[in-house]
Amino acid sequence: MSAPRTPEPQLRAPRIGILSSVTAALLAVSPSALASERVTPARLEVDAPPGCTSSATIWAAIARHTDRLREGSGDDAVELHVTLRSTEDRVAGELRVTRRGEPSWRRALTGTTCAEVADALALVAALTFDPGEGADDAPSSTPAGPSRPALTEASVSASAAPPAPAPTSTSAADADVGPAPSAAHAWRFALGGSAGTLAVGTTSAPFAYGGLLEVERDRDGIGPSFRLGVVHAEGSASAGGASVRLAWTTARPSVCPFRLRIGSGVVLRPCAGIEIGAVHASPRGLSAPADTTRAWVAPVLAGRLAWSPLRAFFVEAELALALPLVRDELAADPSLVLYRSPQLVPMTALATGIRFP
Repeated sequence: MSAPRTPEPQLRAPRIGILSSVTAALLAVSPSALASERVTPARLEVDAPPGCTSSATIWAAIARHTDRLREGSGDDAVELHVTLRSTEDRVAGELRVTRRGEPSWRRALTGTTCAEVADALALVAALTFDPGEGADDAPSSTPAGPSRPALTEASVSASAAPPAPAPTSTSAADADVGPAPSAAHAWRFALGGSAGTLAVGTTSAPFAYGGLLEVERDRDGIGPSFRLGVVHAEGSASAGGASVRLAWTTARPSVCPFRLRIGSGVVLRPCAGIEIGAVHASPRGLSAPADTTRAWVAPVLAGRLAWSPLRAFFVEAELALALPLVRDELAADPSLVLYRSPQLVPMTALATGIRFP
């Protein structure tokens, strides 16, 4: 391999910031990725403001730097997540790389335009899987200008490795550049619907359906979510030739303080909440039937397993356990109990919906 070309002194200053960031990215990346010599398939997901950049633009930029990273699918495909956000006069961008069976890692950069940040993150992605390509490559949109670098490193987080050491080639202009705000970990909203069952002591498990509204912190670990769910369920019970139809209508505010990532696009959340509503009973087959409505209040512990094949779409399974504070019963006479609320109410549900932005 020939010795690297030495740039002219007047051309060196505007490129130091990009080369420093790319050097740090290479130090933080997984060793197995650096050693790969084959073509690596990858799925790219881009979250950016309208008109900022697109998947096609980033793939074109990656292709300019390497032919070892290609768009593809399958179990061995790498997940590339690119996020760009505008913050006042700066653009913050983040690349997250997830490969099956390996720790994920992130690289965040900031710049003055979407184009230069997107191109720089494409270069980092290319060098991750083809480190031999273009130590002299710099994003084509990086302008020539004053000695302060156009792009600055914002943050590095590697799940299984300590932070990478700082690059040795640092100019005086790099020394006074502080960390830029991260583009990730913003608050997101969700809307969705759910369907499931309640084991409330009826003859058959009632079918339940409802909707949900949620706001969550887009961050693993301590990344809380706050949800309001509304559920309606109906069931029936019978004894001694008489029967009763039961209907529950409840609202469940809940909080999930942690988000645990257990796979690509799969997260687990432990949650706690309380169901508040009413249960309506309509007896049949009695000499003087009378409808009744009673309050329903029950603390709830739940676990939610969510899968997001796309950033804007999710599918979720929930297993919950409710503890009714009042155990109502409906009896035709002291010897004929048509329904009694159980001490514990297991609940299952499937939900789907969209998240934004």
